Amino acid sequence: MDKITAWIITKTGGSPEAIVDGYSLEGETVGQYHNACFVGPFCVAAMVSEQYRSWLDKTYVHLAAMDTGGDWGYYLDTLRLISLIIASGNFPNLWGD
Repeated sequence: MDKITAWIITKTGGSPEAIVDGYSLEGETVGQYHNACFVGPFCVAAMVSEQYRSWLDKTYVHLAAMDTGGDWGYYLDTLRLISLIIASGNFPNLWGD
């Protein structure tokens, strides 16, 4: 998570709004759309280290403010919700007592 978080911050110039929906294994941009399916997981990945706190906060606020996917956005909206629950610390520990 550390490696991918450092990479996406550099790739986007520190702007969550610049995250798109596809990157090659070499790190080249192959997508063109901005959506929660990619923003959310990059937000959660930033939880790996306190050094990414600023990016985590900025990405969380952006993710929370994103428009929903509309009538056909159930997949986008589901990943967005799960990411927000995890990043906010409200996801339950399903393996705990």
